[in-house]
Amino acid sequence: MVEPAKVVALKPVRSLGNALRVLLGVSIAVGVVGGVTSGLVAMSLSDYDSTAPYGSIPLTTTESVQAVAGIAWYLPFLGCAITFIVWLFRTRHNAEVLCAAQHRRARGWLIAGWIVPVVNLWFPKQVVDDIWSASDPRTPAVRRTFDGLARSGLVTAWWMSWIVWLFLNNIVSRMALRGETVSDQQLASVVASASVVPLLLAGVLAMVVVGRITQFQESRGSETGAPSTVASPAVQQ
Repeated sequence: MVEPAKVVALKPVRSLGNALRVLLGVSIAVGVVGGVTSGLVAMSLSDYDSTAPYGSIPLTTTESVQAVAGIAWYLPFLGCAITFIVWLFRTRHNAEVLCAAQHRRARGWLIAGWIVPVVNLWFPKQVVDDIWSASDPRTPAVRRTFDGLARSGLVTAWWMSWIVWLFLNNIVSRMALRGETVSDQQLASVVASASVVPLLLAGVLAMVVVGRITQFQESRGSETGAPSTVASPAVQQ
């Protein structure tokens, strides 16, 4: 028996997407300031004996600015994280309306995927990949699987940049905590400064990805919130 088509409203995502991109831009700006100050700290520490205990040298103004910038960065970053999760849930809802294909991860992984160790290295990318594929106007609404579809190079580049930054940030944290000499802290500052590059790249690419997915869904009626008719899975081919 053929079931009637279901009519489900798409959720508006443009305003949320714009807010997310603004927060990403602020995070990038603060991150760049932090990277510059980290480089300046590395330079200022060259004035001291590299083997001297780090705690024995006076705190410089640059180091104070570095600490403030580091703390300040977490404020827009937290805002980004919360807004990104909300945006993911909205775009995931729309993606399920626009295409009947089964997503690889349940909705709970939209949050858990970022915090569960090990799987947080690839689950979030799978979530975004599937949202992108379902939202792409070229993907038929009646498609039942994403198998065989080419994955977005933008999403891949964003995720790889993010992973590189996570790796470098972890190294910096360990070096800063365990470093006892001026040389140790100087090296930590150098790595912290270098880590800004993948952070900047990840932030910019995230803005592009958010913009493209938002555009995809908007072009299919999400901005107006107009109902979109989707065939029941029972009649999908």
